[in-house]
Amino acid sequence: MTDTNTLDDKLVQQNKLLTQEIKRRADQMVAINTVATTVSQSLNLEKTLETALDAVLQVIEMDSAGISLVDEVNGELVLRAQ
Repeated sequence: MTDTNTLDDKLVQQNKLLTQEIKRRADQMVAINTVATTVSQSLNLEKTLETALDAVLQVIEMDSAGISLVDEVNGELVLRAQ
């Protein structure tokens, strides 16, 4: 009986891990779709960057982050979304 319980426990744990992975990947796909939709509908760089950042923050479950772009004239990083 112990072997069956151990196997059952392992299967339950593996099922939980796989379910979490499926949810993580589904969340990533939603974020990618959100960004792709915004890019295809807007020429506004600021709006696109904000949407991308919001989507990424939801997937990685962080409170804040930023997107910096290189100013080619000055060769400096400029924070464009936060």
